[in-house]
Amino acid sequence: MAPPKSKVDSYAAIRRDARAGMSYRALMREYGVGVRTVKTALEPVRPEPRKKPRPRGTLVELLMAECDDRARRRSERRIKAAQFPREKSLRAEWVKKGLPLCLIGDSGTGKSHLLSALGTEAAMAGFRVRYTLATELVNELVEAADERSSPKPSPATDASISSA
Repeated sequence: MAPPKSKVDSYAAIRRDARAGMSYRALMREYGVGVRTVKTALEPVRPEPRKKPRPRGTLVELLMAECDDRARRRSERRIKAAQFPREKSLRAEWVKKGLPLCLIGDSGTGKSHLLSALGTEAAMAGFRVRYTLATELVNELVEAADERSSPKPSPATDASISSA
């Protein structure tokens, strides 16, 4: 018998002869192939399972990406329409470095408003934030200084007081 010309023809011929009862050795000799080729030819042909399309998930992802892009472009248009002299943005580098922020100015100039906005953004970025007035901060510092200057009881005194 003439040898098959293509791999598909070879596999079909090997399958046909195997169904007719030929052994692996006889198939290997007949077609001049190794045992791996015979095993591969005789494996059941199973197509890869189809991936089920997820149109809903894909559609939602596309819509979310479109909404995000529209919001970004809207912000860019607003900034451009404002005609700022220079492009500026606020980066929280001072927060990452652990530096405090203190705004000083006349009454009604927007210090509290600006600090609240900055603190909110920093908190949303995952930083711990504390808002305090200057008077409260001074009081806390004075109390802390008083506690350091007052004599502290020794450990022996603490033990005798707690045992009483």
